[in-house]
Amino acid sequence: MTYGTREATAILKIDGMSRKGRAERLRIAAGKLDGVFLVDINYILDNVTVSYNPDKLTLAQVRRKLDTGAHAPKSSC
Repeated sequence: MTYGTREATAILKIDGMSRKGRAERLRIAAGKLDGVFLVDINYILDNVTVSYNPDKLTLAQVRRKLDTGAHAPKSSC
């Protein structure tokens, strides 16, 4: 992240994270978005934490990308 860049973080609940292939597809899908800084997968809690630049993309865009990448996010915190 560059100094002065805004950052937002979303935690999205994902079902079926026990399969490593699905989790890796999520990481790759979100990581391809311009403006995503970090994608962290938590297998125990079945969630994905995404840090992104809200000036470049919206949470809805992140959620859509995750939906097409593997599984649909159920909720955000």
